[in-house]
Amino acid sequence: MRRLLESGKDLGLDIQIRHGDTPTTARAKQAKSPPDMLITTPETLQAILPGKRMKEHLRNVRWLIVDEIHELATDKRGVQLSVALERLRRLVGHDFQRVGLSATVGEAEKISKFLTGSSGEARILKSAELRNLDVKVEHVNPSKSDYDDAKNLGIPPATVGRVRRICELISEQRSTLVFTNTREHAEALGSQINAIGCKILVKVHHDSLSREIREQVEAEFQEGKVKGVICTSSLELGIDVGTVDLVIQYMSPREATRMIQRIGRSGHQLTSSPRGHIITTWADDILESAVLVSRAKKGQLEELKIHYNALDVLAHQIVGLILDTRKIALDEAYNIVRGAYPYGNLEPKTF
Repeated sequence: MRRLLESGKDLGLDIQIRHGDTPTTARAKQAKSPPDMLITTPETLQAILPGKRMKEHLRNVRWLIVDEIHELATDKRGVQLSVALERLRRLVGHDFQRVGLSATVGEAEKISKFLTGSSGEARILKSAELRNLDVKVEHVNPSKSDYDDAKNLGIPPATVGRVRRICELISEQRSTLVFTNTREHAEALGSQINAIGCKILVKVHHDSLSREIREQVEAEFQEGKVKGVICTSSLELGIDVGTVDLVIQYMSPREATRMIQRIGRSGHQLTSSPRGHIITTWADDILESAVLVSRAKKGQLEELKIHYNALDVLAHQIVGLILDTRKIALDEAYNIVRGAYPYGNLEPKTF
C-alpha cells in the first residue's frame, strides 16, 4: 500500500486497503464512498461480495489484479478466489480485465486458465529484461578456531563454521535476509549467531512471533538499524522491507521456484541483479542446491498442483452464492461454479 500510495498521489487516485484488521470506521467510509483502488485479500472479497452497499460499488469494477498469483493457484485460498471471481463477474454483468502478476511461474498456460476461468482467454506477457541470478552454493569447512569454539559452546564445529560464514556475509553488506526452511532453524540460527559473539545486529522474523514484534523487525530493517534478518517464508512474499543487498539461504530451499522467490528479494534497484548464497550442510544438500540453481537459470520450475473439485471450498461457495442473491436456481449456481477453472470438469451429480 505504501508504494502504491506514492504513485496514486501523482495520478490523483484514491487508494485504500481492506482486510481483517481494518477498523469498522474505515469500512463504513469505504461503503459510503469507495476508493478508486482497493487493496484486499481473497477472504475479504468473500466478505464484501454479499454486502448490500459494497455490492453496488463492486458492479463498477473494471480491473482486477492478482499479485503473486502462483502462490494462490496452488492453494485452496486460490480455489476460493477463482469462484469468487465468477461471482463477481455475475455481479458486474460483463467481463472485466483480470491481470495476474508473478516472478516465478513454471506453467504460464495453466496459471492463465486459473486466472481467466474455464471459458476465458489470456495473453501471457514476459518481461523482456531477463534478471540474471547470481547464486553461489557454498560448503564451509570448519577451521581450528571453529573446533575450539565448538567445545566451549557445545555445538558441532561445522555449525560454528557455517554461522561464522553467515556473519561474514552479513557484515559485508548494508542489508541481508537469511532464509531458513523452518522457524526452528530460524530460532536456532539466531541463538547461534549471538552465542559466537557476532558483533552485528541480527533479528529473527517468522509467523509464530506476534504481529507487533514482526512489524518492529521490519521497521528496524527498513531504517538500517538491523543489518540482517533471519526469516522463514514470512518475508518471502509481499512484505516491503526496503532495499536488500544479499539473500542467504541456509540449507537447500528444496524448490527452484522458492529459490527464485527468495533470492529475488534482493537487487531491486534498476541497475542491480538478485544476489544470493546457499550455505549447505552435507553432500546431498550441496548436490540438490546445485541442481536447483541450474534448473532456475534454465527456467525449469516445478509443476503447479492446482486443487481440482475441492468439495469443502465448493460447499462454502454455494453458501456464498445464496448470500449474494438470496435465491438462485441450481442450474445457474452450477454454471457459475463451473466457470472457475478448478471446477471446469465438475459433474452435476457431484455438485
